[in-house]
Amino acid sequence: MGEAVEYLRAITTELITSSVG
Repeated sequence: MGEAVEYLRAITTELITSSVG
């Protein structure tokens, strides 16, 4: 499940960056 968490966090980070940037 660790891999899934990292994958979800990566997507969330990208979404936040896109919103801010």
